[in-house]
Amino acid sequence: MKLAARAAGLEPSITLTLAAQAKALRAQGHPVIDLTAGEPDFPTPEPIQEAAREAMRQGYTKYSPAAGFADLREAVAAKFVRDQKMKVAPEEVLVSNGAKHAISNLILALVGPGDRVLIPVPYWLSYPSMVRVAGGEAVLVPPLASDPRRPDPVAIGKAACEGARVLILCSPSNPSGAVLSAEEIGAILRGVEKSGCWILSDEIYEFLVYDGQRHVSPAEVRPDLRERTIVVSGVSKSYAMTGWRIGYAAGPRDAIAAATAIQSHTTSGPNSIAQRAALRALQMPLSDLAKMREIFQARRDALCQALGEVPHLRSSRPEGAFYVWTDVRDLVRRTGVAGADALCQRWLAEAHVATTPGTAFGAEGFVRFSYAIDEAALRDAGARLRAWAERAAR
Repeated sequence: MKLAARAAGLEPSITLTLAAQAKALRAQGHPVIDLTAGEPDFPTPEPIQEAAREAMRQGYTKYSPAAGFADLREAVAAKFVRDQKMKVAPEEVLVSNGAKHAISNLILALVGPGDRVLIPVPYWLSYPSMVRVAGGEAVLVPPLASDPRRPDPVAIGKAACEGARVLILCSPSNPSGAVLSAEEIGAILRGVEKSGCWILSDEIYEFLVYDGQRHVSPAEVRPDLRERTIVVSGVSKSYAMTGWRIGYAAGPRDAIAAATAIQSHTTSGPNSIAQRAALRALQMPLSDLAKMREIFQARRDALCQALGEVPHLRSSRPEGAFYVWTDVRDLVRRTGVAGADALCQRWLAEAHVATTPGTAFGAEGFVRFSYAIDEAALRDAGARLRAWAERAAR
């Protein structure tokens, strides 16, 4: 039987595929170090777990409203006011089954056949697929030549001049770890202002920012663009709640209402118990997140040091998230492998280190390393890759 065109062109997430390969090798007894993870390795904090248990005792086992429980939407609205400096009413909030689901709902609500969606490279791998499912055109905008981790405001502005329905931004960035400054965001928004496009800001890593830097949202930089700005975040990364699947979005009431209608006809409201747990998470003081952030920063430093000892790699120190974005083009050339994809396959098979090629994120010649794993394993991975490079490079 023939599949719909929207499904025929989709491929499984390469990050999940490589993680599955690493898991299979480990099951065979191989000492694989997995640096593909897109989730914290910490347990969900106990107060959040207890909130879920209490929710079950209180009978929160029925459907919730399609947009989420009212008190959770109120807490999310207050969170956006505090952290994004964004004036938000609870009616302008949608709670979804993870930030990924919120983004998908919004793209379906905003994008129609032929609409151009601007996606700076490197990008989180699901953005283009979501756009294609909606019938839109994913316009991949090259990064700055001087720093391939960061969006190029001039290139984005030129792309917007050719027409744009939505601009997707992600800061802190998956995969690059770049954190955009207010000045960078301002330059980008000036470039797209005349296009009238929606600004969809993915801020799921907002609390994982290092070295005393501060996360800044487009909603804060340009409050005058409030009626076309939508911010997405969630509890997955900062609260170690990836499996609970709670994300949320805030934006203009008409856009949120449209996304809510789509959600109501697909998944209905998110898991009721998980929503109660998420409410408890948002009630925790931000100081409770500091310990995990400190550990991630130490891991970042350990991994950057280890990768710095691998011949022919060029890594950039990330300002946020938990990924190191590494230029492997020199190593690829010296080893004769057929690109970053083949390099990652070789590393997995021969060094038993699992990584994610940059092609998954629109950037050939780069590799993403996750440091959501303990420091000892990160140092071991670096030593393995160093030994491999010394053997394989010409």
